Amino acid sequence: CARDVLVHNPRVRMAGRITLGYSVDKVSAPWHAGLRMRSHDKTFCGANLISSSWLITAAHCIRHFHIEFKEIFAKEKVDIFLGTNSCNGESGVKYGIKSYVVHPKFGARAVYDNDVALVELDRSVTFTEDIRPVCLQPSSIINNNYLTHKLGHKIGRVVGCGQYSEFRKAAPEYLREVYVPYVNRDDCASVNIGQGNFTDSMFCAGYSRRNMGDACFCDSGGSLTMRLSENHPWVLVGIVSWGVGCDRSNHYGYYTHVAAFENWIQNYTRSDRDP
Repeated sequence: CARDVLVHNPRVRMAGRITLGYSVDKVSAPWHAGLRMRSHDKTFCGANLISSSWLITAAHCIRHFHIEFKEIFAKEKVDIFLGTNSCNGESGVKYGIKSYVVHPKFGARAVYDNDVALVELDRSVTFTEDIRPVCLQPSSIINNNYLTHKLGHKIGRVVGCGQYSEFRKAAPEYLREVYVPYVNRDDCASVNIGQGNFTDSMFCAGYSRRNMGDACFCDSGGSLTMRLSENHPWVLVGIVSWGVGCDRSNHYGYYTHVAAFENWIQNYTRSDRDP
């Protein structure tokens, strides 16, 4: 799986909102894919390459498609671009969708509960420096080494093509990144997000102060990755899922807990996973 060849220092990057922060070189996040609605010429979500044929994204990118575009999602309507940091897919490799699977319990206990989906590409990917799958780890490793404060504060890296801010809807030209700290579960549940909306299928990250950095609209489906050191690869820990606005005071960003779906993911992708 992919290693970052363009190393950034999270301490320097903490202040940038994802769309006001820093552009990402395409080899720095070679797993990132852009999902574009062909007829609207719009990138509406991100996704993440996890094997030669499969992407993982947020279920709401598919199930809530009609809210954005006033029509039902269909695989024939969407183009997928890999191998580019251009938010419109320019210079990237275009793929279609062969099939997709939305988690059967999406929305079961809360609107964004089990917010995960798998997308099968219409042909296998040829791995290059610009196109590589992101690493996955078992839930035991994720929970004990990444989603914990036992070994110090954990910083997640989020990349996406979301809009500049909650009230500025223009999208950036290039893929951007922001670094956000993991937040313990008690703090995630204590803010005003409505009873029962924070479930065990998700975690939260970010800042309680505004203008410190966050994901925003159209970043959905993209990655929150972590790594143990600069000598370790980036590991997919979360998928951008939901939040109350973007970058607001006393609110965090909420991410699908990828490792919670370890078995479900393997059931579909086991024979295709990069060794």
